[in-house]
Amino acid sequence: MYRHIISSAALFAGVLAASGVASAGFYKTIPMQGTFQSWSGVPVVATNAVDPNAPVNITQVQMANDSTNLYFLLTFSSAITPDTSANNMIYLAVNSTDNSAASGYNVFGSSLIYSNTGFEGNYPFTQSAGNFNSGGSVTTTLNAIPYAPTTATTEQEISIPLSSTQTDSSAGGFSGTLFPSTSPFTVAFYTSPSSGDASFIGPIAYQLATASVPEPSSLALLAVAAGGLFLVSKARRNPVRGL
Repeated sequence: MYRHIISSAALFAGVLAASGVASAGFYKTIPMQGTFQSWSGVPVVATNAVDPNAPVNITQVQMANDSTNLYFLLTFSSAITPDTSANNMIYLAVNSTDNSAASGYNVFGSSLIYSNTGFEGNYPFTQSAGNFNSGGSVTTTLNAIPYAPTTATTEQEISIPLSSTQTDSSAGGFSGTLFPSTSPFTVAFYTSPSSGDASFIGPIAYQLATASVPEPSSLALLAVAAGGLFLVSKARRNPVRGL
């Protein structure tokens, strides 16, 4: 069950984590296999100090996208079984627009992120200013590996389709694409254990990356190189004969 209480140490850690804000995306397809090897080279977009009062600490977030999905890798300070109970529940908050007080729910009253969409584990719901659950509909899926595992883990990877949308007709509710391609959106992760102490990491401003395309100058160099190889090949096939 959601609680409005957050320890001062956790909130301070969340403020520190804001220094890890990312302004540009990283393009990569991550196979969701639970081995985490594909995350090599993916930038860390937020870090967090360990809060000794929080049973679950998310200490690092890595983030990437391809043309169809948004990907996260969460790192925990110690091994946990995520999302198996209220004590280990992981929340994701999303603001799809300007991250202002008018556009979403002020998570923990911290003014760090104003969420128009929340995920409690893999369950999505709409949010608006003053409403933790505003009762709209969300068309999306959140795939987390591992999820409710039988063995503990220090990492969890998450994928969410870029096609995710929501409809919220309540006062101040957001309707539209959760992860716009033309402007940054903001995300944050937090926990809400039954003890009332929570860990918060973010906010992270992220601009979707596109697949890299060679610049015109690079294409010209490739054309010159290809032409050179063609001439060498032709010379080998037709050697100049002496008189």
